[in-house]
Amino acid sequence: MPNNITLEQKAYEEIKKFIIQGKYSPGTYITEASLVKDLNMSRTPIRRALVKLESSGLVKHFKNQGSMVQNIQITLIDIVNFFECRLFLGIGSIEKAKRKMLDFPINEMYECTQLLKNAVADDDHDLYYLEANRYHNLILQTSQNDLLMETIGALQNKFEIIASKYYSYRRSSVENHIKQYEELTKFFEEKEYDQALKLYNEIMKEKIQSLF
Repeated sequence: MPNNITLEQKAYEEIKKFIIQGKYSPGTYITEASLVKDLNMSRTPIRRALVKLESSGLVKHFKNQGSMVQNIQITLIDIVNFFECRLFLGIGSIEKAKRKMLDFPINEMYECTQLLKNAVADDDHDLYYLEANRYHNLILQTSQNDLLMETIGALQNKFEIIASKYYSYRRSSVENHIKQYEELTKFFEEKEYDQALKLYNEIMKEKIQSLF
């Protein structure tokens, strides 16, 4: 996580990670008191994190009982639809950058690709999935559209709980994806937007096809 992450965001990410990993399974009640112990953190950031988790649909608060982890049912078609949404939004973000000559966060993108390489070297599927998502969000972030980021963030929080079971992690395919991300970042750096659009389309269509 970035060094400047807030305690609230850290609490949110940790609780979400425990939900994804199954430590907090659907139907489990988690309380501020139990989370203070699990996270070694004060109540205030935990309370705020739980509010954010509830808004994402991951937990539901019940008075005097705590927050219950929700059982989210998502189909393969739902995952495909999510990837298609990301594709359309990504194209829009790149086209906006082309019109307005906006700069992409190149340093962060290269940092992502390096972390993706580290994930492959360490066979760390969770880190790979996290950084791949971050890379795509950096593309969308360039649109400078807060509503777009809020929408994709809420969808991503909902989907990532079970998306990994559909997520293809074949070493040959992920290594090729990293090379594509590096090439795409180079196009962004050189403001070769048409080439970037073409490659982005190829990347996303390959990801969708890999689900079947």
